[in-house]
Amino acid sequence: MLRWLFRRHAPAQPPTRAALVAAEDARQAVEGSRFSRGERPLICWNVDFSQDAALAREAISRTIAALGEQFDYALCTRGIDARRARSILELAGYPVEWRRLREEETLPRLRPGAPELILPAGVAIETAPPWLETWAQGGLPPCQSPQNTVAALPSQATTMQIPVRSFAPGELDGLQTLRGVPNRAVPGPLQRFAWLGGSGQWGVPGWSLPDALAEIVVTRAAGFAGRTVLELGTSRGRLSAMMASLGCRVITVDHQDRGARGNLAGLAVDVVQDDLVRYLQRETRRFDLIVCDLHGNAPSDWRRYRKPLLEALARGGTLILNNAALHRLPDWDSETGVAWFLSRLPRRWTVELHTQTLPGIAIVTSR
Repeated sequence: MLRWLFRRHAPAQPPTRAALVAAEDARQAVEGSRFSRGERPLICWNVDFSQDAALAREAISRTIAALGEQFDYALCTRGIDARRARSILELAGYPVEWRRLREEETLPRLRPGAPELILPAGVAIETAPPWLETWAQGGLPPCQSPQNTVAALPSQATTMQIPVRSFAPGELDGLQTLRGVPNRAVPGPLQRFAWLGGSGQWGVPGWSLPDALAEIVVTRAAGFAGRTVLELGTSRGRLSAMMASLGCRVITVDHQDRGARGNLAGLAVDVVQDDLVRYLQRETRRFDLIVCDLHGNAPSDWRRYRKPLLEALARGGTLILNNAALHRLPDWDSETGVAWFLSRLPRRWTVELHTQTLPGIAIVTSR
């Protein structure tokens, strides 16, 4: 009786940081695109089917290499399927938003609350022009060159009515119209799909799997080529695309679609929008490989995941869990759910921890 009274009147535990982030993520999923509500200046390329994909790929690669993380980047296309869009973005090396436009659709405002710079397919910024920093801070932008080299949307623009003016000598220094592209080595999966990273203003900040850990996942997934694997936590589809490129048939489940269905079109990936526990309780198949990258990582979350997850794993299967050492990061010390799960695995199962790079991953093999 005393124990029951204590439980009844004990003070409620405050929600963990992950729980708060997950709740905010769910709220934003209802409200619309998180990316469109971003506040960083945006550089966007406008490409249609008649333009040279190789030049667009090179322009995007050079610009992002030159400007880095000060900006966000996007690609708007018409008449281009997902396969060609992925080829244009395979050298980006940084997250890029892809928007597929209808033939009759006017180039939309992707980020109403921030400056946008619109570049044609083969135009790169290799060194920052004199006006770029002022524009990025919300100052007056260069509106349009006489040759239609560059157009910018001021942060308060609500339509595509862009004023035109001439430029002083040197004002467009740094903008290059590319005429040819160098030979490039075929990129590996990590580089080819880096544009699908889910960090920053594309998803929950800090929740995109670091490259060092993604490489471990890719290496393990290569051994499952030709088999169906399950991914829990799609984000924008980065891991899904990498595993599919290795020959895996991927089923990926997330409670929201951050563009993954379009990003992954044409690959051997089935994108499912559902609660993971509800999906696992309905699913009758057993999977040889399951990869989990989840928002909820408190013990209370993993108590909910545990039974359906173990039942979904085939005998002798492999389970890869992100956030195995999330609790070691400042302000995330209550996120011990993966450790709780690992401590309650069936006997004789093996656990391999990789925690040199946080938030760490655990590779579990059933027996």
